[in-house]
Amino acid sequence: MGDIFMVEYKIEELKLENLKEAIKVIEATFLKFEAPEYSKEGVENFFKFANYETIKEKLSSNMKMYVAKVNNKIVGVIGYRDNSHINLLFVLEEYQHNGIAKALYNLVIENCKNEGTKKVTVNSSPYAYEVYKKFGFIDDNKMQEVDGIKFYPMHKEI
Repeated sequence: MGDIFMVEYKIEELKLENLKEAIKVIEATFLKFEAPEYSKEGVENFFKFANYETIKEKLSSNMKMYVAKVNNKIVGVIGYRDNSHINLLFVLEEYQHNGIAKALYNLVIENCKNEGTKKVTVNSSPYAYEVYKKFGFIDDNKMQEVDGIKFYPMHKEI
């Protein structure tokens, strides 16, 4: 078993000037862990959503994002919309298994509860499926594939 190291991180709401750095975290993690399982069409469609202009537009309407930083470097990102649907959760490989995804997730759940949300949904990637199961999410259906993007529709009562 390798050495386990814990890192100190802080979580803050994404500032627009940090969006490009946050997208680099999303891209790097997606390409390493998700893209190998996707068709070319799926990768292209993912990046139609996970790009600067699209996310910037969504942040001005119904989406919120938080980032985890280590030494002022963004290492994790979570995004959610309508106070009820997680649509992004990515942590750089070298920072996984440090509780960062769970801390980001817990913050979003608290925010959703504070808004009166009773149920949170996610379309989990195959890679993140077990993580969401650990967070208490339940399958709504078997794995789906839409426009080349593979996901498990899931929900959790909060």
